[in-house]
Amino acid sequence: MGRTVAELEAALSASEWLDWQRFFAVEPFGTPLLDVIQAQTRALLANINRNDKVRGHPFEAGEFLLFSRSEAEAAPESETVNGLTVPEWRLALYLRACAERIQE
Repeated sequence: MGRTVAELEAALSASEWLDWQRFFAVEPFGTPLLDVIQAQTRALLANINRNDKVRGHPFEAGEFLLFSRSEAEAAPESETVNGLTVPEWRLALYLRACAERIQE
């Protein structure tokens, strides 16, 4: 099963966390990637079964995304975890990573 936030905080340094964020920005993994792959499959199936007289142009994968980028970005910005919002957590992790790099 997955780890709790406390377990990850204890096991993962802030600089490692930032490295994972950078990696994710270049090579997305998890739900966003699976959503794109599945959307491509859905578009393929829809195009195989498409009636040219009803719909003259082919379907695109973007029409079958379950999680749009705008929904994901708009989601929990105002929610708090341990009293901090998402932007505040990002800043705190960034500052912690900077402090760790200075100490190295």
